[in-house]
Amino acid sequence: MNDKVIQKALEYYIKELEKQNEALKTFIKQIAYAFNCEKDRDEIIKDILNTLSEYDMMFIDKEC
Repeated sequence: MNDKVIQKALEYYIKELEKQNEALKTFIKQIAYAFNCEKDRDEIIKDILNTLSEYDMMFIDKEC
């Protein structure tokens, strides 16, 4: 394979991993906040579950 093609593929995957990393950081903050904030806990948990289902769909789409 051409080195430039490999380099472009690696750059793409690195960018995707960086996006996932940021999304996971936000997700972890949501979980931490939910356990520390009784007032908004139900709404935050609903957001967390929605986020999980989005990740699930992203994973399923990439598998197919």
